[in-house]
Amino acid sequence: MKHWAAAPGNDPVKRAVHAFVQRLNTLLKSRVELVKATDGLHDELFALRLRALQHLATTNDLDLMVALDQVAKGWKEKAQGQAMELMVWNMEFAVDVQRDLLRSLKSQGIALNTDRATFAPLT
Repeated sequence: MKHWAAAPGNDPVKRAVHAFVQRLNTLLKSRVELVKATDGLHDELFALRLRALQHLATTNDLDLMVALDQVAKGWKEKAQGQAMELMVWNMEFAVDVQRDLLRSLKSQGIALNTDRATFAPLT
């Protein structure tokens, strides 16, 4: 995942994610009060999630459930110490919520990789 964000190339979604991660890293390394400093990032993060979902919806041969499983497995392998375990637990919770969303969409007959008309309003 780090490599994906580290090499944005010409992909506008990757560039946006890369820029967001750089701003977030700068904030984390600074001595500012994080709660106040990151308040303005919530809307941007939500917009990035929508752009990423739209990008994934147009990507051929991608199974999001398999991708989420691989991401969760990688987090578990990297968990070290109590602080990392808590962070991994929080990320796993977010992945579980994303899986629930995918299951819900699938149960309604929406295939994220083929149903581009459904995601057209996101542009």
